[in-house]
Amino acid sequence: MLNKYLFAALTLLISGAASAQTQSQKIILKTPNHPVKLNSNILFTPEVNVPNIDNSSEMTQPTSTNRNLEETVGITYWDAQSYGAMSSRIYANDLGEPVAHWLFSAQPTGNSDRGTAQNVRVSGTWGNSNSRVEAARTGFPAAALLGDGTEIIISHNTGANPWAIWMARKTPGGNTWTESAIPGPPGVRMLWPKIAIGGADKMTIHMIAITAPVGGTTGGVIYEGLNGHLLYYKSTDGGITWDKKYAIIPGIDNSRYDGFSADSYTIDASGSSVAIGIFRAYDWNDIFLYKSEDNGETWTDRLVRDFPDALEGYTPLPGVSYTEADVMEIDTLSPDPLAVMTNDGFGSVLIDENGQAHVWFGRMYVIDNNFTDSSSFIYPGTNGIIYWKEDWGPNNSQIITGAFDYDGDGSINASNDQIAPYGGANISSFPVTGIAADGTIYLCYAALNEQHISSENDELFRNLYLMKSTSNGDSWGNPIELTAPPYVDEAIVPFIECVWPSIPRNIGEKVWVLYQQDYLTGSNVWGAHHPPAENAINWIEVDPMDVPVKVLETPKPDHTMQLTLSPNPATSQTILTASFNGGRFDKIEIFDMMGSHVQAQNGKYGSGTLPTTIDLVGLNPGLYIVRLTDDGRFGLAKLVVVD
Repeated sequence: MLNKYLFAALTLLISGAASAQTQSQKIILKTPNHPVKLNSNILFTPEVNVPNIDNSSEMTQPTSTNRNLEETVGITYWDAQSYGAMSSRIYANDLGEPVAHWLFSAQPTGNSDRGTAQNVRVSGTWGNSNSRVEAARTGFPAAALLGDGTEIIISHNTGANPWAIWMARKTPGGNTWTESAIPGPPGVRMLWPKIAIGGADKMTIHMIAITAPVGGTTGGVIYEGLNGHLLYYKSTDGGITWDKKYAIIPGIDNSRYDGFSADSYTIDASGSSVAIGIFRAYDWNDIFLYKSEDNGETWTDRLVRDFPDALEGYTPLPGVSYTEADVMEIDTLSPDPLAVMTNDGFGSVLIDENGQAHVWFGRMYVIDNNFTDSSSFIYPGTNGIIYWKEDWGPNNSQIITGAFDYDGDGSINASNDQIAPYGGANISSFPVTGIAADGTIYLCYAALNEQHISSENDELFRNLYLMKSTSNGDSWGNPIELTAPPYVDEAIVPFIECVWPSIPRNIGEKVWVLYQQDYLTGSNVWGAHHPPAENAINWIEVDPMDVPVKVLETPKPDHTMQLTLSPNPATSQTILTASFNGGRFDKIEIFDMMGSHVQAQNGKYGSGTLPTTIDLVGLNPGLYIVRLTDDGRFGLAKLVVVD
């Protein structure tokens, strides 16, 4: 099996590194022609990364108040809280009480009552909430508290004003919601809004939404050359008037994109800084952040992740092809030489108190390995949350967490058909983030648990995890598992699906986690994966002291070893050359991309540059990792074996 430290090191090697109605990209969600197991990518072992809550040396013991089990806030039959990046759904009111929102419907089918439900925890008790806030049917809300205490909910209206952006406002101390439409371009329908609150007085609303794409039931049109155009709005008086309406941000236009699908973007603001993250699922394109430092007046872009230039905007068509040389980057975690890393459509953006932007997204690989049709493929078993921050510079991101190897056998024990689909979400996705007044950054996400499998359909359940950084993202503490004791009743833990987490953008004395839970994997309304079922919207309160600061010290490969393989690609043998320190025998090991140890041999004893022949007879054609260990250090190299 592949040593956990090798995979931890591999994360460093890649440093530098859907819509309900329509998809603007021609992507087929199915298992690739050469399917990969979940353990074909990075592994995280809970023995190392997840603290033992009963071990005081690993983390602070929760107090009795923190041992309260999760609380149910409300219910819904509409079980897709988003189609990608999550909107803001929970905040503290002026009394410091949590105010929770979710996409609600009490109807198993039809969902004519769909809208935004709101509930407030008053004096430690959640009220009853079994109806929507809005008078008309709405969807996919974003909720926030303004600087003067006004509450706003912005969604899209599918009732009296079909496909219009819709705002509900409630003034401080009031009990009545005032509703109004936010104008879109003349004759153009708007969908899936997201908001962020900025300005010195926290009265500026920054909003993004897309024009209705062509296809499905939305009556969409091509707008300014894009099928689903992301447009920007700004109000400096809390939504009474709008200074900017349906503005086009330079770069978020047809010079770089062909369109956007539902929730493939997100936004955050702090003071005069505003940032928009673009997360088009399984996109053959660069990943960009768009930022304004003058409260949305002017914008510049930041390159987060560079896609191979030869493949930017690639469209699979019969007779169109590319080669391994076009992929360019040597990615030791890639499941195939033709596979290219991109994102899975689920992402989060946060601006810290210094105005610096931070980005998280689910890692994904896209491939076209059948050049005779218009299909491309993704790898559902991809693992890992990618993190990037602005001062790291372009194309310099890292994997910081993911799904865990609970039984310690070196793999996550599942096959591709045991992954319940949520669009193209990888096995560790749904990232949401918040920041505390002291600058501590929190990340919450959902990931498969290899121990818990549904008897309904033989699919793995997803659990929730929470982690933090007290160093502005330069290092991260170990995650804790939230959907487990002491936060969740041990009796139900093996049988629950926990997804769509949300945490406050501004973290207070405690970390609040709002999420959707049921007993069925996957979604009914997004892909009809199972029959309609009631879902609980639950809430957990976590003491920040329960979330560890301790950082896993990850071994790093020693690049001074000057490890090379020649020839590479190779057939029957290759020659490894490296600079040795001597002192003890080195070991040469070969691992396949499933994480299996396939070969080992001792090398040279001594110092200096010493070539060693590696016999490859018996290895199947494919991609391998070669690890050389010498005198307490190690090096890594990718090896391609061909016929």
